[in-house]
Amino acid sequence: MNFNPDIFVDISTDVVIKALMTYKEKQRFSIEGELLATVLNDIGRDKTRRFKLSNYFEKCEGRLITDFPRCNWDTEGEIKKIYWGDNQFYYAITFPLMEKWGYNEDRWGNRYDRFEKKPRFDELKEAVKMLPGRKWNAEKEHWGVPSNYENQVLEFAEKYRFCLEFEGKKYEYNTHLARFHREKEPPLGISFCEGRLANKPDSLFKNEFWWCRGEKCFNKCETIHTTEEWEKYTLLDFCEILCFNTDETNRMGDFIPKGHYYQFICLINRFNRLLEKIYCFDCKHILYPVDTSHFAAYAVVRFHCINENCSNNDDIYLNHCLNGKCNNIIDSRVSKKCDNGLFICDNEECGCCCSHDMLSRRLTNLEATGGYIHDNLQKCVKEKLGHLERGEHFCYKCGAKMKETSNEIFQCPNCNVKYNTTKNNFKRPHIHLRQTVTANNNDSYRSNDDCDFSY
Repeated sequence: MNFNPDIFVDISTDVVIKALMTYKEKQRFSIEGELLATVLNDIGRDKTRRFKLSNYFEKCEGRLITDFPRCNWDTEGEIKKIYWGDNQFYYAITFPLMEKWGYNEDRWGNRYDRFEKKPRFDELKEAVKMLPGRKWNAEKEHWGVPSNYENQVLEFAEKYRFCLEFEGKKYEYNTHLARFHREKEPPLGISFCEGRLANKPDSLFKNEFWWCRGEKCFNKCETIHTTEEWEKYTLLDFCEILCFNTDETNRMGDFIPKGHYYQFICLINRFNRLLEKIYCFDCKHILYPVDTSHFAAYAVVRFHCINENCSNNDDIYLNHCLNGKCNNIIDSRVSKKCDNGLFICDNEECGCCCSHDMLSRRLTNLEATGGYIHDNLQKCVKEKLGHLERGEHFCYKCGAKMKETSNEIFQCPNCNVKYNTTKNNFKRPHIHLRQTVTANNNDSYRSNDDCDFSY
């Protein structure tokens, strides 16, 4: 498909059309290299034009989460079990009889607290009186209901937002008090909803949820639009109209509804993060691939500027961080390398560079594809030198080894850089192999231009 370079092209539209054509032909959507080729072909003569892939995808409105208020806050009252006799009990229901409504002044100008009936008191009182066997205990100022009316008491608690003050499992007893609300901002790096439906309901709330970036979301952002709403059509609508089956069964045998579709949305989110970085710092022109990667996870990881009037001729490494919870783009213009030769993530809640798991997969892939295997890669795998599992982090600004000042908090001795990795819950099985940080951290850092096996 060719375009006049002087005519503005909606790149998102072209991407969606090509993705649908690819799925029809190959039963898969476009991969990252194909997306990049489409973008570079469609951008036209204005190489400084910035954009993101948008439209046609369901926007993430923020993760739907739950939280619990304290049980005596924003509730109408509480219900306890009062034990008596041989382990018998009854339910005690209490709620405020009065509520303070500011103050008044007497005729001498003295202030005093003014109490009035709580507006909801009469309604609650009548509701309690509908419970079977209820009885008012004037001495203890609560209503008592026999234990054999448990279902009625629990229905009352849910309807009128009463806290169940039972022993143990406080949250499990009070799921009716939980507030479901959306976070103000989507997760970092998420523009479009990509959550996967969990295989089983949530253990606490007993309802379905979606797994997104390592956390639960209790409501996906997914809409099938009617023909009257054709102007709002998304890629998912087109898949439905074309009767594309995008369900997936993965290698583990898990059936994932619309799995192929959400894989592509995940790719779009990651690709948009790449587009933020894919411009020359000097002349602001878009960067072009240097060559195809050496059997890396992505077909293209090295870029350069082809603007003849730009003095920057450097190869630029751009790739996604190995930490799946991070979603950052590693940029060689920003980051130094660790002493294994991998660029360091500059996200200060991450700071990852390499892991034994990643290096092992790299070696396995090269063995399977017949690619060149660097001696340093074999050494790293054999000696378990991957830094993530060892709990070793390096400063992205200077490359120095960082000190762990407290659990999962790392500080550079030379720069004002700190990594707080507590949210990642990293597994550190090789921490016993961690090397001692020397007094002069620069001694442990060396240039790795001669042993870069990351591409």
